[in-house]
Amino acid sequence: TKRFVSTLLALLLICSLPLSAFAEEYDLSVGSVTVNASESGQTVSQVNGVQNHTETTPTVITQSTATTTNTVTITATENATANVTIQDVNIANSDPSGSPQDHSGQAAVTIDVVDNASANVTLDGVNIDVSGTGNIRKYAPGEAAVQITGNGDVTLELDGTNTVQSGSGRAGVE
Repeated sequence: TKRFVSTLLALLLICSLPLSAFAEEYDLSVGSVTVNASESGQTVSQVNGVQNHTETTPTVITQSTATTTNTVTITATENATANVTIQDVNIANSDPSGSPQDHSGQAAVTIDVVDNASANVTLDGVNIDVSGTGNIRKYAPGEAAVQITGNGDVTLELDGTNTVQSGSGRAGVE
């Protein structure tokens, strides 16, 4: 009876663990991460890393270095839902020389969701500082910290302390 009760309690504990405990993790310091959600599922590819890995669990993007200039792109096509958590990531990109560069249309995190699609993105302990990009006096717009495009539904959940700073002429979350 004691063995049965112990086994039952262990199974109950395992079943009550949050899904993030079983999530697929990607280290942003290895390379930029692209998540594509389609009707057939969610795939993840990473520059200098895993290529076109089909996800069977939620996607979590973390970072093992102090800062990175790598980016995250999340795309959801029709009738699909992307589910991504970006956790403890520090993206920093600046142009300290102040020279005009065309950063227009670029972002540290891009979420592109078409009609009849959705994305659930959680930022947890994220710091994105691309405030040194662009030059407003020379009409060179900077980079966006987080850019959401398309006509689909996006849920952006903020957990913990998050900071997003965009370059000149851009909103923090655009």
